[in-house]
Amino acid sequence: MISHSDNFISDMDDYYNNLINKVNYYSTLLDTIVFSPNDYVIFDIDETLLFNAVYYYLSKNILTKSEKEEFDRIQHLDLGIPIYPVINLIYNKIKHKCKIILLTARNIIHKNITLINLNNYNIIYDNIHFKENPDECTCVYKKRIRDSYSKIKLNVGDQLSDFVNDNSEYQFILPCFYRSECKHVL
Repeated sequence: MISHSDNFISDMDDYYNNLINKVNYYSTLLDTIVFSPNDYVIFDIDETLLFNAVYYYLSKNILTKSEKEEFDRIQHLDLGIPIYPVINLIYNKIKHKCKIILLTARNIIHKNITLINLNNYNIIYDNIHFKENPDECTCVYKKRIRDSYSKIKLNVGDQLSDFVNDNSEYQFILPCFYRSECKHVL
């Protein structure tokens, strides 16, 4: 009998191998893109720069309600580990060539620990956006923020909400360990 955790480990191996293949491809493609200092590059955070799918997987599939509450309490101490292939092969190649915008669906209550994590992993940026209204659809929120920027050269993310009605010149769509559903068609 295969347990949830066995499936998770197998899925993680597949996810990581797929991620490495995509990042290597995008890294090569980056060499052909010319960036100017006025260009914007948007990065999602979760499962793009920092990995926290373990938290989502456990909270949805394995933990009891009381275990989830304890995990949530502990999770506020650290909301992700760096995804070094993305950081080293995509982010580091462009961080000094253009303006970096971080656009996350993380609630504003996670702002402090997120900023600490980003600082600890030397992820610099020109601006960062957190979701202030938890009731706002993530697709609507991210489109609204993207629309406030002109000349988006590249958008890097892993979820549908990162790309719905996206007007960027290039899109790097990373594999995602889990998919969230969007209720809105924009």
